[in-house]
Amino acid sequence: MQKVAAPRRWPAIKIVAIPKLVKTIIFVALLVAATSYLGNTSRQIGQAGNALLSFSPDSLLMFVWLLLALVLVATTAGLLAVLVCPLWVCFVAFAAASLAWLFICGLNLINLVLALLFFLAGFLYSRGVARGLREHITFTMHPIKDSQPLLFIVLMIAISVGEYHPRGSSGAWGRKCRGQSWWVSTIL
Repeated sequence: MQKVAAPRRWPAIKIVAIPKLVKTIIFVALLVAATSYLGNTSRQIGQAGNALLSFSPDSLLMFVWLLLALVLVATTAGLLAVLVCPLWVCFVAFAAASLAWLFICGLNLINLVLALLFFLAGFLYSRGVARGLREHITFTMHPIKDSQPLLFIVLMIAISVGEYHPRGSSGAWGRKCRGQSWWVSTIL
């Protein structure tokens, strides 16, 4: 009788755990990059001015980029709030993202207020997600889903108000500046 050779075994794949610090740095960097992208997109929309009111392929493309930036910020904020512990790291991450927003959009009083508003929304969002996950025994998407409208509302306010920059003689509150969209002028 012939001996049958044993089947060849593939070497075992070792799953290497990512150190907690590396994971934290990656998620913080993703949030800062997504917020920087959102700030850059918002700045470009503000510079485009009334071109957004015309229904052209360029304005549609700007809207798509803006929507993509919002989804990126919301997704990275959700991943950060769920996967990064302790909670103060999330607060530091949102502070870094707020600084990125501030430096990308420009240093002025309005952008400073918007950056603080974004930090506050991130603070409340992280705290709400952490509290919701602590109250549930198994993982569920409800804390993320319940806290996300606040983050989206603040981001939309930041984008719409971010277009209002005092320029030249038309810098007084209540006056429409160049580049301000129609929906901001209805609020002011």
